[in-house]
Amino acid sequence: MLTRRDGSCGDRLSRHWSPTLKSCIAVHNLLMAAAAVLVASSLSAAQTVGDAAKLSEDQQREIVMRFVNTSVPNLRSHTDTNGKPKSDDEYTRDRAVANLVRALFVQDPARPNDAPEGPRVMLARIKKYSTATPDRTVLDVMGELVDWSFRRFYTDVFTTPEKKADYAAKSDADQELQFRLRIQMYENERAYQRMIKKLDERDEQLRQRIQEMYDNAIILADGRHVLRTDEGNFMVISADPDTSNDTKLEDRFVPEAQGLYDCMNARGLKNGKEARAVCASR
Repeated sequence: MLTRRDGSCGDRLSRHWSPTLKSCIAVHNLLMAAAAVLVASSLSAAQTVGDAAKLSEDQQREIVMRFVNTSVPNLRSHTDTNGKPKSDDEYTRDRAVANLVRALFVQDPARPNDAPEGPRVMLARIKKYSTATPDRTVLDVMGELVDWSFRRFYTDVFTTPEKKADYAAKSDADQELQFRLRIQMYENERAYQRMIKKLDERDEQLRQRIQEMYDNAIILADGRHVLRTDEGNFMVISADPDTSNDTKLEDRFVPEAQGLYDCMNARGLKNGKEARAVCASR
């Protein structure tokens, strides 16, 4: 999921000046840009996640998209919400935030079947925080998401003045496209890691099953472990699945294996070492 809680943007504003603080200010502008027109859009900036969670998912999406639709034009404007001209650096930063917000929340017309990540993440966060911190506002949670995303997909990527200048020279459409590609790459990497985790878990389950089978196998006097197949043959097995090369037990050892097998079944023994201790002396 595209968000991680590292402390609120407001908390970080009180710290020393840093690159992270610049992204925080950009998110602060997003919040103010949205809040400046909330009265006109009949939406309260104090809408809490606790209240929002009581609404339908479509209504929650509507709240989120209303913030998006009111903030993007303000962020792309050369003046702030008070009509004061933005500096070149402020405009460049705010324009990048606006294009990030669109990449996060607005449907990509080139991929109509792929829903944007932002609304999905916001609905999940509203549900989560409605229980944990129900008094948090939707706007705060959205700002957290945009703040984290801006650092991830802009601040941590465009690390030099030259890279920032090259990105700033791109059109809004190209900036938005680059953000969409980076977001998709991030989601693809997460999906890949989830798949690897599942495969590792399956490997571990298989290893445990093989170890259990090995421990419960017949143990011959020479220490080898053997299993009886459905066809009545005895196969020598290994506890290491990567080096396993099961072979049929030599005929001269079959009577020993059969005797141990019969004893284990007769006594209801499951563990190979236990069966060896009980049955080998018979």
